[in-house]
Amino acid sequence: MEKIAIVLAGGLGKRMNSHLPKPAIKIGEKSMLQLVLNKLYQLGLTKIYVVYGKKGDLLKGSVVHDERIVWVEQEPQLGTGHAVQVAVRSVEEKRGDVIVCNGDAPFVRRSTMERLIGGNSLLVCRVNNASGYGRILEEEGEFVGIVEEKDASEEQRKIRKINAGVYGFDLEMLKENVGKLDNNNAQKEYYLTDLMGIMVKNGERVRLEEIEDDGEIYNVNDMQQLEYAQTIAKNYLDDF
Repeated sequence: MEKIAIVLAGGLGKRMNSHLPKPAIKIGEKSMLQLVLNKLYQLGLTKIYVVYGKKGDLLKGSVVHDERIVWVEQEPQLGTGHAVQVAVRSVEEKRGDVIVCNGDAPFVRRSTMERLIGGNSLLVCRVNNASGYGRILEEEGEFVGIVEEKDASEEQRKIRKINAGVYGFDLEMLKENVGKLDNNNAQKEYYLTDLMGIMVKNGERVRLEEIEDDGEIYNVNDMQQLEYAQTIAKNYLDDF
């Protein structure tokens, strides 16, 4: 059974005041993307498909070359779901397990990623301030979907259980369903989060893997947050 990853690394990080794409910015001595890749390598993955947008040369130059990396250009950039659609076209493997994660989220632990392997799964976390995150929707204790904040009702925005941005898929299931995504939302983008709802409607089980430490999903969006990330890195990075 093949194990592969799709890494979403198209973010520019416009608030970072850097000429580099966001995943190319360093924490310690390594780029955020390199730190993510290092954890994926430890999982024994055979291929890692890295989806990039603008400034691709700078992104590629931020990591050490490895034959397991397959670079996939996303142009135009129409959302996370579109990024996975583009990546899947390049995936040669027919069957196996897929991890989908973000190239600018280096603090997700290797052991956490490992929990997402096997079937269709989603990493979630309960946070005090859920602003900016997709909310987990449940009915009678069962997962039914994710709603992005810009599309959420006032009541849904009170939900504290959020999508942590790491997914596990059965490869065949991913290929069969990712093309069903549409852009009928406030942003007019193709959301990867909608894929989980599609699978539930199709009768597929989506497993929620919950983490308690929200530091694993700490998101760097500006220079002040980058400075803080440098101070907590040793808690999450084996190679810091």
